Amino acid sequence: MTLVDAATLARELGVSRDYVYDHRDELGGRRIGDGERPRLRFDLGEALAARQPSPEPTHATPRRHSPNGHSNLLPVVE
Repeated sequence: MTLVDAATLARELGVSRDYVYDHRDELGGRRIGDGERPRLRFDLGEALAARQPSPEPTHATPRRHSPNGHSNLLPVVE
């Protein structure tokens, strides 16, 4: 596990530091220390995985076709 600060994570993700702080829960932020303002650290691998787009569904919903084979779109009027 590699813990990094918000600035390092922001560089790795290509986002701002503010974005990292705003999304700290989604990115797995952990408070380190017991002081008045404990430091926020992130597991780099966990945060990178959290930012991966969700995979495409394995099966797409089939398109519906009209019974007459034509689309049911309205004509464009200019």
